[in-house]
Amino acid sequence: MHAAPSSTGFCRKNRNGLKHNKMEPGHSYPVFKRQSYPGSFYTYLTSHSQIYELQKSTSQPLGLLLQYSFRAICSLILAFYTSWNLSLVTLAGIPVFSAMASFISSKMKLNIEAQQAELASASKVVNSTTTSIDTVKCLNGEAFELHNFSNRIDGAASQFLKQARLNSIQIALIRLMTYGMFVQGFWYGSSLATSGRLSPGDVLRTFWACLTAAQSIEFIMTQVIVLDKGAIAASALKKTLNRQTKGGGPKEMEGAVYPHHCDGDIEVSDVSFAYSSQPERLSLNSASFFFPAGETTFVIGKSGSGKSTLGQLLTRIYSPTSGEIFIDGYPIRTLSKSWIRNNFTLVEQRSVLFNESIFMNIAFGRHDYDQIRKEDVQECIDLAMLQSVIDHMPNGIDTCVGYGGSFLSGGQKQRLEIARARLRDTPVLIMDEPTSALDGTNRHEVIRAIREWRKGKTTIIITHDMSHIMDKDFVYVLDQGSVVQSGYRYELEKVLGNEDFFPSNEEGYRSDDCGDSILSETADIPLNKNRCISSVIRLSIVPTPQETLQDGVQLADFTDRRTQHESSKNKDQMKSLFQIMLTIIPNLTVGQRVLLLLGVLFTLCHSSTTPIFAYFLSKLQVTFFNKTSALKWALAVLGVSISDGMVSFFMHYLLSLCSQAWVDCLRKRAFRRVLDQPKKWFEEGNSPSQLTACLTRDGEEMREILSRFGGYALVATSIAVIATVWSLAVCWKLTLVALSIGPVVYAITRGFERISGLWDRRCNEARSAASEVFVETFSEIRTVRTLTLEPFFQGKHTKAWLKCLTTGLRKAGYTGFLFGLVESVIVFVSALIIYYGGLLVSVLEYTVEDVMTVLSMLLFSIGYAGVVLSWIPQISASRERGSRLLQLANLTGASHERLGCRVATPTPVKITRLDFQYPSRPGVPVLKDVSFTIPENSCTAIVGLSGSGKSTIAALLVGLYETPASDSVPAISLGGVDIRDLHTPTLRSVVTIVSQQPTIFPGTIEANISYGLEGPLRDPRNVRDAAKAAGIDEFVSSLPQGYSTVIGDGGVGLSGGQAQRVVIARALVRRPRILILDEATSALDPASAEIIRHTVQKLVASQVGLTVVIITHANEMMAIADNVVVLEQGRVVDSGPYKMLAKRPHLQALINGQHRT
Repeated sequence: MHAAPSSTGFCRKNRNGLKHNKMEPGHSYPVFKRQSYPGSFYTYLTSHSQIYELQKSTSQPLGLLLQYSFRAICSLILAFYTSWNLSLVTLAGIPVFSAMASFISSKMKLNIEAQQAELASASKVVNSTTTSIDTVKCLNGEAFELHNFSNRIDGAASQFLKQARLNSIQIALIRLMTYGMFVQGFWYGSSLATSGRLSPGDVLRTFWACLTAAQSIEFIMTQVIVLDKGAIAASALKKTLNRQTKGGGPKEMEGAVYPHHCDGDIEVSDVSFAYSSQPERLSLNSASFFFPAGETTFVIGKSGSGKSTLGQLLTRIYSPTSGEIFIDGYPIRTLSKSWIRNNFTLVEQRSVLFNESIFMNIAFGRHDYDQIRKEDVQECIDLAMLQSVIDHMPNGIDTCVGYGGSFLSGGQKQRLEIARARLRDTPVLIMDEPTSALDGTNRHEVIRAIREWRKGKTTIIITHDMSHIMDKDFVYVLDQGSVVQSGYRYELEKVLGNEDFFPSNEEGYRSDDCGDSILSETADIPLNKNRCISSVIRLSIVPTPQETLQDGVQLADFTDRRTQHESSKNKDQMKSLFQIMLTIIPNLTVGQRVLLLLGVLFTLCHSSTTPIFAYFLSKLQVTFFNKTSALKWALAVLGVSISDGMVSFFMHYLLSLCSQAWVDCLRKRAFRRVLDQPKKWFEEGNSPSQLTACLTRDGEEMREILSRFGGYALVATSIAVIATVWSLAVCWKLTLVALSIGPVVYAITRGFERISGLWDRRCNEARSAASEVFVETFSEIRTVRTLTLEPFFQGKHTKAWLKCLTTGLRKAGYTGFLFGLVESVIVFVSALIIYYGGLLVSVLEYTVEDVMTVLSMLLFSIGYAGVVLSWIPQISASRERGSRLLQLANLTGASHERLGCRVATPTPVKITRLDFQYPSRPGVPVLKDVSFTIPENSCTAIVGLSGSGKSTIAALLVGLYETPASDSVPAISLGGVDIRDLHTPTLRSVVTIVSQQPTIFPGTIEANISYGLEGPLRDPRNVRDAAKAAGIDEFVSSLPQGYSTVIGDGGVGLSGGQAQRVVIARALVRRPRILILDEATSALDPASAEIIRHTVQKLVASQVGLTVVIITHANEMMAIADNVVVLEQGRVVDSGPYKMLAKRPHLQALINGQHRT
């Protein structure tokens, strides 16, 4: 019985997981952006809460439901067979009480849904915080996120207490029904026995059968909440799956065209498009383009002008709101989606890499990635200039890049994505800011290599970097979603007003004689003639200016080793139930402790009512022919029934209240401790998905230790003690016979507990591994689809879920066998004491009354014990999850970030003989003997090739990593104080960084800009001043809701440049003493970048005490610096004023893109 529902639960979970993964990649991307629940759909995918709730409810709870239902039905059949009329009278109250319980259940479902919505919001907070932990720490946002999380948890607790109150009423009603039904039944049974229509034995048989049926219904009620949650989760999953038929976005037409060849001729005719989050705002407005086959075309424009939207429409991630797109003369809506993805490659502004090796991330460019050899990707590595990066990796090309490429710098990630595009080598290539994170040397060399590679193939480059565009390159200029100009570069430069796009002081190559270009002639067709023809077509539709897989085994082995390590660590930190229960009182307030004491007292009272009821019932059962005694004992039974119902309500509700307070206290403390951990802790396998599940779902499981299991365990123990003592006093022989089976029951129970706990840990590990695959796939679903990697990730996910299924089936087999033994022993003990009791009566050693008293008390206590023992698998699961939550709650709070003194003046910054390697990559030095000084009220630029250690210095300056200890001179000192001795939150209040990748939090624009701030700096006028300085105020003011517009997850989408300017405003509003700009203008158009440069110059010149550190590849940003530090392979190779260094070889090589080999 136990094994079948358990395996059914895992099968159902496995099937739903597979169905999710099979269904979702076929969806259009807008489905993933749309919200159907409070909290984002991504949060539901991350936590797997719905699938988990469904699996949980369809495993043991479903088995217990079937078991108790079958027991109730059999008992009712026996009762009605013995005496149908007595059974009807005895059970007359069941329909009324059942109707009341059903009504309460309907009300309870509303509270369950509301609680799950609040928990989803809490999951969203944890996930977004831990995913963007760098930004949260740098902005001192820990307190804000903790407050946000606490509010969501408190909201969920409020909803739980409502359902706990209703569930307690429900259980109290069932208890009253169970005990109270004997009053009217006995009177009628006594009448039947007196009249001779029914023997006393038949009356007792009917009574016991009805009691068994009523107890079975009571035990079913203890599983109602779990089953209701499973039903709600199943309904939500069904809605999710059904969204496939009505999801927005491009759908595959019946009979879609799949041409044999792709020439790459693209025409965009009068296309308009608006995102679903901003239906009133057109990202493209009646825009028309023509991209001739075999040529390279550039698309430029200010941030937010619709450039990236164009790439997403051409790859059919979205469908146009109006207008038409033609590919080789075919309307794009008639073409097969798989054909488009097989012939188009989109290299997006944000580099997306997967948690695989460097080799596999490149190999993903081909459909036959499992057949790719290392020799096959060498040309791609050379084109993207990746060889030097690979040579410095610990495992070379087999080095795992981490989730999202976290082990690589921004430039390295971008080059890896370009290498993947080279291997893919499709007829059409769309590159959206392909080199924004590269240094000048790599940028120019990579673009030159791309031009050579793309000769004769359609290439569309979306960029802000004008150095990519040569005189005879054709350019489209976008502004506010419309094509405002188009033509060759040399023509557009002559038009007044284009200075923002083509600055006169631009460095870099632009003339056609800079090496071989794509404009050189092909073998058969003069490309210049083709360009003339295509330009006539273009100018007629837009205004003129005047107007190998086996190599991935190493990674798999690494993952398996990490899983084994984590399994061993979790096993060592697994706590016993007693140890977990000891944490209850310390985590409650004084008032809550009083309520807990009352809850325990009511539990003991509830325990005492059972043997008292059994005693009164035994007295009642021997008074068939004594009306006076019968009335007395019947009233006594009725009084006990009412008292037990009231006591049962208070017991369940108070224990639920205290358990929720206990778990919520641990949750909040755990989240606070997580936020206190240093950056390296998050790189040690503590992924956002695992932390999210532990702080939300695991807390729900842990709560049941006290709210569901603790109360019943205390009741069963108390009843057993009372019943044993009482029974020994009444009939010691029968009691000792029952106790003689105790050692056997204990041995089986302990084995059951151990085996269940062992397999539950294994199932959790398998579930976590599958969850991580799920998260990785759907967090980057757009890239998965554009690279047609659905089969790979579906296979990876299928393999993970099959392992989960296999583990679950094995668990069901082992625990099912032991569960059967436990149930069999209980039945055997019951039969034994009934047999021996009858034997004692037959030899006249004890009276019928004595034996009936002992039998009643022992059978009642055995019934409760059986219920508790049947919950061992659920208790083991709760214990395992509780141990995980306690592990987080007990993390050390004495992080280096919370220690140290406060600094008033953090300048000058002195870096002396600094050596550093990342904790996650020991043995790989990133910085080597670095020394330089950043004076107060100055602007210093740190430059160098990608991966030279620039961003690492920025991370050290804001305390994300602990610098190495030094016995003499500190490696980094601020204002003369060793950075290791500084109070990190204070440090981050005076040092602010704008990271390479902008982080936007779910919330309003104003909340994003003022994130983590307190006091007058949060003033809306200060926020708007910062937005003006960052050049984003005009855009924000144009939105219908202005600064109250919700952005981020589930809100309005921002372009890369717009997001970057919001982040820059966030840094400026804080009025820091040290401002670090890490490639802050790489995603901005020239005009916006100029605004930032002027802002930096103005701040340095006007604000006493402001020090600016610029990490950049842009020559214009270097030029505004007072001092430039040049890094090469983690070492300082030159430093000094820009004009002086520009004449020296190191910086000159970076500027000219001709670095020494």
